[in-house]
Amino acid sequence: MHMRSVALLCSIAILAACSGKMGQSSLTPTVSNNPAFAGNAAAQGKGALVMRVKMSRRADRPDYVSPATQGMSVAITGPTNFKQSAGLLANARGCKSSLMTVECTLTIPSLTACPTSANCYTGSVTTYDKFNSATNKIPGGAKKLSADLAFHFSIHSGDTTVPVVLQGIVKSIAFIPGPTSSLTGNMKSGFIFPKCSAKKEAVSIVAVDADKNYILGVGAPAIAVATDDKTQLGVAKAKGIAPNTFALVPPKSPNYAYGNHTTHLTVTATPRSGSGQTAQDTVVAVTYSGDICGKFTEFAIPTVASHPWGITLGADGNLWFTELTANKIGRITTAGTITEFPVPTTGAGPAGIAGGADGNIWFVESSASKIGKMTTTGSAVEFATTTAASNPVEITPGADGNLWFSESNASKIGTITTGGTVSEFPTLTAAASPFGITQGPDGNVWFTEETANKIGSITTAGAVSEFSIPTASSRATDLVTGSNGALWFVECATNTVASITTLGAFTSQFTTPDISPTYPVFITAGPDGAVWFSEAGVNKIGSATMAGAISEFAIPDVGSEPFHLVTGPDGAIWFVEQSGNKVGRLR
Repeated sequence: MHMRSVALLCSIAILAACSGKMGQSSLTPTVSNNPAFAGNAAAQGKGALVMRVKMSRRADRPDYVSPATQGMSVAITGPTNFKQSAGLLANARGCKSSLMTVECTLTIPSLTACPTSANCYTGSVTTYDKFNSATNKIPGGAKKLSADLAFHFSIHSGDTTVPVVLQGIVKSIAFIPGPTSSLTGNMKSGFIFPKCSAKKEAVSIVAVDADKNYILGVGAPAIAVATDDKTQLGVAKAKGIAPNTFALVPPKSPNYAYGNHTTHLTVTATPRSGSGQTAQDTVVAVTYSGDICGKFTEFAIPTVASHPWGITLGADGNLWFTELTANKIGRITTAGTITEFPVPTTGAGPAGIAGGADGNIWFVESSASKIGKMTTTGSAVEFATTTAASNPVEITPGADGNLWFSESNASKIGTITTGGTVSEFPTLTAAASPFGITQGPDGNVWFTEETANKIGSITTAGAVSEFSIPTASSRATDLVTGSNGALWFVECATNTVASITTLGAFTSQFTTPDISPTYPVFITAGPDGAVWFSEAGVNKIGSATMAGAISEFAIPDVGSEPFHLVTGPDGAIWFVEQSGNKVGRLR
């Protein structure tokens, strides 16, 4: 794309070949020393309009013109009307060239003088990217590049010069990251802003003409940028002399950038008066990356020794968690405000928790062998499992719109409709102790069998399959679908993160760097495409890429014993600290 600025493309010199005293009814012609007036000396009350267009081809000059410019049309209305086209090429009539410059002269003779000193003429100039030198006309199909459709002047005694600034005609808008910018992407797909960067990102925003040349300089339209979410991404004019440079501003502490959050910038190019066109808009999407920056924040749960177990994202945009010994369901906003709601059954032991397709919060009551449903306002109802003392542990939404849960003591997988109807299906292995459970990418529900050392799956019709884990006595506790479409699970007894395809093939197995018993217990899909897991034994949150690169982050509160974790609406990893009695956030 070519750099282009439309500046003082031409000065229109109103060279009136007449003089006299004010109030006289006739004007006595004089002879100008300008060659353009040859032959006009006898024309009483007439003047000539001489248009000189000087076009530099140097991009560093403020009057640099589009390299696509080849011709222009001129129309004059007033006491005398005139319309003509002119070429702006080196070989065009009235044009001459020198180093890096083409200069053209167009003379419009015999314009009747204005009756008063007020402007009585209106001029219109439009430039084009094509010109036919043989016919001295703008050919059909030529694209308009710039225009001034309403400049006013007068023909009166003496010489008058009227500058005309051609306004670039906008066909599109270019959004250009600065040379040192960390932004990646393009106008079509959107741009990615690195979430962990706290610096402002400089961008140039430029209007583009029909020949894909940038419109810069005096005749360029005014550029404005508006954000649809200024708390996540602000916009400011960048310091310096560049008029089209803006700064994209990430939030300042205590606010923070939300991973994978998209802000839409509306860019408006508003032409100055005279171009004959309206403002042009385009929308640019800027999305923060899903990176985790290693910054922890911890929020104390109001109830002492509540032993939080599970955490999930609710339909209301808040995080919801269970308090095992406090017998409560907690809600925390992304700003850290916690509200607690009691579970109806005393000593129910709420554990696993999930958001349902109905917009409610669903949780298991491990001690009461019930399934609970809570609205986002805190109103709860309960439904008993079919098998007594089944010890439900974890719960997940299924592809069928029902909730599916594991029953550790009963070695069954249960399902409950949003209306409260419960069904149960036994695992193929007796005393399997099913534990973690999740919806798989194949539409089936997948689960771990902690004591049987297997991974199981069940269709929504109740058909169960099981796959033996290669590592003996691994004590697989939880699993989740990874960004590569495999099921990733943690082996609590072997410090291992592993994966299995939906066809039952075990494909990956990675050990955590810490050689201590790390006890990876729960796992979730991260905002960055990795899987994230809690290491209860070493007080860390770990991550593993699909290629097996493992990273670990130590939780500030020593001995917190992290348990369940989930990606929040802010792109952070939210987790509960069972011993620390806190909800943590890693962003």
